[in-house]
Amino acid sequence: MPEEYMRDLLQQFWSPLVARSQRNQKSIPKFKLLMFFIDKSGSVGQWNIQFAECPNPIWRAEIPVKLPWIQKFSSDELTHWIFSELPNLPQFIDDTEVVVETVLNNSEDGVPQWVFQEICSLSNCEWCDEWARL
Repeated sequence: MPEEYMRDLLQQFWSPLVARSQRNQKSIPKFKLLMFFIDKSGSVGQWNIQFAECPNPIWRAEIPVKLPWIQKFSSDELTHWIFSELPNLPQFIDDTEVVVETVLNNSEDGVPQWVFQEICSLSNCEWCDEWARL
């Protein structure tokens, strides 16, 4: 998405929506507004748009929060997760070390989306079918 589209979206849609929501909710809001964008191109860092790195008490909801980059899973993190979730996982794990190596090799070295896909594949779970219904 080009920067000018994001600026227009924030000014013409998001800010008015936030203002209307705040006007219509008394004291403690019952509902929260969330809008997520995924920066696949890595261009947001060069945009001249105000972002909050970490919301604080003076942060205003119309200012988007810039989340940190998603980190790859390490071998240690996957091993820990497997051990902690072993009772809930299908019986595809005979050798944790081999499974972790397989997952990392088939997930661009730990990219979360591909880790999820590989674990589902090893579990004979069609994750695309499951998530497509949501």
